[in-house]
Amino acid sequence: MLIEGLLCIVSLSPVRGPGPRATRLGAIADTLGRRARIAVLIARDHEDAALSIKTLAARNATGSIQAWELPIEDHTPRFNQFRAHVYALRQALEGRHSWYFWMNDHTFLVAENLACYLSGLSRTEPVYAGLRLWGPCCGLFNSAAAGYAVNRAAVELFVKRWREIDAGETDEKCDPSSKKAQIALCLKRFDVVAIDTREASGAERFHVYGPVRLATGAIDDWLVNKKKNIDPPEPFAADASAVSSDVISFHYVAEKEHRLLDRIIRGDASIDAATLAPIWPRGREELGGYSHPFPGRNGRAAAEVVTLLRRLRVCDARSVIR
Repeated sequence: MLIEGLLCIVSLSPVRGPGPRATRLGAIADTLGRRARIAVLIARDHEDAALSIKTLAARNATGSIQAWELPIEDHTPRFNQFRAHVYALRQALEGRHSWYFWMNDHTFLVAENLACYLSGLSRTEPVYAGLRLWGPCCGLFNSAAAGYAVNRAAVELFVKRWREIDAGETDEKCDPSSKKAQIALCLKRFDVVAIDTREASGAERFHVYGPVRLATGAIDDWLVNKKKNIDPPEPFAADASAVSSDVISFHYVAEKEHRLLDRIIRGDASIDAATLAPIWPRGREELGGYSHPFPGRNGRAAAEVVTLLRRLRVCDARSVIR
């Protein structure tokens, strides 16, 4: 049963591999595509475009998947994320969705948990929700890698502003032709900032890494620093407690890990080190360069991964978003 009122927009990740993009999109279609409506942004001048379109069409049994072809002139010679936002959010607003989730083709999303979380947020006031970070580029912002949600009220602000720019107004923070344009900066024009999406304990719902790196504390300094620089600082735990039991997203999750995580979180795989160690994907050809393999059957690291995975749950979101 599809979650109504939610559209997930899948963009191209700047990180290629492992394998062709179509393999990751196939995993997204086979999991997320059965639970929520998705629109996948395709750039014809990028690799695997034709194969990606064919893969998505073959997995569209529920009619929930659309492939949106981006204007080539906006993405040559390099994929432009901000212009992709402009195209996709304008297109998305033509539908009747209440919420939009921006993600890329390395993002693992638990759609039900996203829907349950969004049901507690305002639908009339603009909302910008994801993994909140701080950087010199734009102050508070949400990581596009972890994925973030905006409601219809926020998207209407974007589209209205872009129409004003089309009509001749100048705004370097929102103009698709400006090198300084950022989603967070554009929203700040309207006093809309990234909200705190953590649990009361500090556990995060949205993540830029997969479960193994998070459970074992194998996170990079840039993430720790971007959380510390928030006022007040938001410390990031180096163990399983960093992840909310109602987790919404993991990132750098390629096809094989994506499918395994979906089985685990839905109770279709045993959660113990002896079972997971031999079946967890391994090596760059399966995980890519940013995800870690299962740490082994024994030891503290394996126990932390098992602890994290056992805490995860999926809420009932059949009629959460209207």
